[in-house]
Amino acid sequence: MNPAVSWVYDWVLDPKKIGATQGEVTALLVHEQGHFDLSALAMREFLNEAQGLTNDQADALWKSFQTRLDDLNKLYDSSTQHSQNQANQDLWVQEIKNLKSSQNGTFTALYQWAQNL
Repeated sequence: MNPAVSWVYDWVLDPKKIGATQGEVTALLVHEQGHFDLSALAMREFLNEAQGLTNDQADALWKSFQTRLDDLNKLYDSSTQHSQNQANQDLWVQEIKNLKSSQNGTFTALYQWAQNL
């Protein structure tokens, strides 16, 4: 990464500015990547399901995805204690990785998996 042409909080490159260690910042970034990945899985599944739908049908479908995505983000944060519970964070990272790498990996599958935690 070239900081001269990128926007980034300065503490990411120098964690001491906020009294953190590099390990703590890395853990936070891994956790935040999980939130991004949840959204990406939701979008991937939505785009597959929305093909051929009317605008009203697609809007209704997206609202249902948004509701589940909000629920899943809250569950992710509580389960991992915002990355402080390393064992649960590792479980989520692995499950998300498995689903992202599978053509059949869906947001719905992750949602169902998370309900059983």
